[in-house]
Amino acid sequence: MVYNTDMDKNHVTLGILAHVDAGKTTLSESLLLHTNVIRSAGRVDNGTSFLDNDPLERSRGITIYAKNARIPIGDNEVILIDTPGHADLAAECERILPVIDMALLLVSAPDGVRPYTKTLWDLLRKEHIPTMIFVNKTDLTEKTQSEMTKDLEIHFGSGIISFSDKDFFENVASTDEVLMDRYLDAGLEAEDIRNAFNSCTVYPLFFGSALRGEGISEFISALENYILPPAYLPPKGGDFSGIVYKISHTRDNKRLSFMRVTRGTLKVKDVLGEEKVNEIRIYSGEKYTTTGSATEGDICALVGMKSTHAGSVFGDCSGRPRTVFAPALSYTVRYPADVDKTKMLNILREIEDEETTLAVRYYEQTGEIFISLMGDIQTDVIKHTLKERYGIDVTFDNGIVCYKETIDMKTVGVGHYEPLKHYAEVQILMEPLARGRGMEYSSDVSEDDLDKNWQRLILTHMQERDHPGVLLGAPITDIRLTLVAGRSHIKHTEGGDFRQATYRAIRQGLMKLRESGYVHILEPYYNYTLKLPENCVGQAMTEISAMSGTTEIVNTDPTELIVTLSGRAPVSEMNDYASKVRTYTKGRGELTLSLAGYDLCHDEEAVLAASDYSPESDLDNPTGSVFCSHGAGTTIPWNEVDDHKHIK
Repeated sequence: MVYNTDMDKNHVTLGILAHVDAGKTTLSESLLLHTNVIRSAGRVDNGTSFLDNDPLERSRGITIYAKNARIPIGDNEVILIDTPGHADLAAECERILPVIDMALLLVSAPDGVRPYTKTLWDLLRKEHIPTMIFVNKTDLTEKTQSEMTKDLEIHFGSGIISFSDKDFFENVASTDEVLMDRYLDAGLEAEDIRNAFNSCTVYPLFFGSALRGEGISEFISALENYILPPAYLPPKGGDFSGIVYKISHTRDNKRLSFMRVTRGTLKVKDVLGEEKVNEIRIYSGEKYTTTGSATEGDICALVGMKSTHAGSVFGDCSGRPRTVFAPALSYTVRYPADVDKTKMLNILREIEDEETTLAVRYYEQTGEIFISLMGDIQTDVIKHTLKERYGIDVTFDNGIVCYKETIDMKTVGVGHYEPLKHYAEVQILMEPLARGRGMEYSSDVSEDDLDKNWQRLILTHMQERDHPGVLLGAPITDIRLTLVAGRSHIKHTEGGDFRQATYRAIRQGLMKLRESGYVHILEPYYNYTLKLPENCVGQAMTEISAMSGTTEIVNTDPTELIVTLSGRAPVSEMNDYASKVRTYTKGRGELTLSLAGYDLCHDEEAVLAASDYSPESDLDNPTGSVFCSHGAGTTIPWNEVDDHKHIK
């Protein structure tokens, strides 16, 4: 059965995250079973689970796509979002973060905290998302709950409180002086626990076995009594706002935009941007019901939207989060000779619509198509999608590094678009941000100067794409874009005019900074851990230094004569280092890599010299603006736009 959304219940979204094989989907099945949403729990390994319904998921026994289910708990409808556990598919997991109210992080009792588990924890802390922890598969370990709790505290820090401990009220109180005073004075109430959780002061801890159904009832009871709102809270009302977190296509090729309504109400036939909502679906597993409206807090799928993307925002809600998980390597796509190049490019762009990290690019000089991939699992997913959906077999050549671009000086970019019977001008302040912040967007324009609807549209255009840089044409990052001026024409301005003006403003600002040497290339770096024999340490440190990497000795095992090194190095230098380690350590070395993010390119001059990109020849991304002269549109080059701008 499908649990139909209830207008008189609070919509609370719970994201379930974990390292692969920790048991996320099994836990989701058990929660659905214990709340009477399903009559019997499916098995991931048998391909019968309620949520993993894609054929590839069922054949491989893994979660590939984030999907949701609904369970009733008290006056709340809890929307579970089950996410992939493979690091290759981390971007799918990351996209749900702006739409969840809280997270449940699973840890496998036999495996403990894995590197990717710690990465997820750090990401949840960075985004200030209230988090619970469920230690799963406790039937497969001999560790005590106390030992497992201490291990979690070593990796995650303080505030982790076992709710299975009979003294957990006192333990919660110990995390905060105010709570302790209240506890000693009159004791804690459930609302105190709830507030401590929502403020990320306390991280409730649970133990159990999802496969055996152990600890599930206790978890649900704690959710109802101490975590979720205790009673129905009517929506606050106000203008509609929402954020799109996922795009998918049905088997009959209907495009679905999955959205969280963050305020107000969305109705069928409402217009978002320039498009009409034709249908609103409420999904639970692969089944859905249609509804005439979706209210504050709900997760829905919209039919009829063609230009949305993961991260699209409507109304006054926060923009897309910075991207942490992004591919470090790009691959040439090799496809059959009888497949037309334009057709292949269009097909890949359709898939990119769902998986934005693919970053499909076509190089006219060579006629080659490139896409970015996170690893072997994602590579298999893309191959499977192309074969099953389009009947095309593809292979990929060896990867090349995915670069990005940034700035280290502020400027104002001006974009003007005024062919005959069109008009828009946009001025955008561009400021550098700290490394790893990603892109940020805002408006500093009075509604007296530019209507609020036009401002929202400009902000949408700022966020709707990865804007190309002007050194390599690589995506820009770590920049704050602020709308500081804009002008429309009461008769001639159309929605698309502001898209043109916005894109051109960003390009013009980048060109001004490029001319002064304030645009730079960023490259991906790995964090690495290298375990190797003591007699190989000198060679390793010398070679890693030559890679422009850093090295630190973090551990020495005198009994095994094994040394552990850690540090950071460019992906371009270390990507093939594992095979070399195996050779010079005679198979005793072990190299573990994880993406550390982007930083300044260690050999920028060489990368620039190897590139033939010309921003002024990039006709798809013009740097100049179009002004009206003598009744016709005239293109003005970027370095003359400031002299022609209308807003002084």
